[in-house]
Order: sequence, then structure tokens, then C-alpha cells
Amino acid sequence: MIEINVDTSLIAKKYEPLYLSTGYSALAEDWNVFRRAVLHKAFHEILLPHMFKEIDASIRKSAEAIVAAEYQERLEYVSVDTTRLSRN
Repeated sequence: MIEINVDTSLIAKKYEPLYLSTGYSALAEDWNVFRRAVLHKAFHEILLPHMFKEIDASIRKSAEAIVAAEYQERLEYVSVDTTRLSRN
């Protein structure tokens, strides 16, 4: 598995202003605490792990396609050479 190192707290903090209340009351602050907890859970337990798995799968699929194409080319070269040898 490919290891991806990202400071996920920076990603989550970037989106906080979109979800937090700008009010200054105690109730608004209580809701912001709850919203931060929900955002943290959404990013760290759901979105980012899924995204990292998708990136890993995409990189793996690309690498497998490159390796398969390289081996296909080598096998075609070997089969051409074998055919030439058997005719002589």
C-alpha cells in the first residue's frame, strides 16, 4: 500500500468557516463546538480515508497498466524472435 502523508487538520480548518456560525452568543459557540466535531469526524473518519483509498487504487491501476503494457511489448518481441528462429 502506498503511504500518503498529509496534514489533514489543515484541510479541515480550511472548510470550517463555511460551516461555523459567526454569532457571538453562548448558543452559537455551543453549536460551533458541535459543528467542529461533526466536521472532524466527516473529514478524518469518512472523506479523507475514502479519498486516500481511491488515490491508492488509481495509482495502483495506472502502475499495473504500465507494467502490463511493458510486458506485452516484451512478449511480442520474444514471439517475433522465436518465429524467426524456427523458420531457419
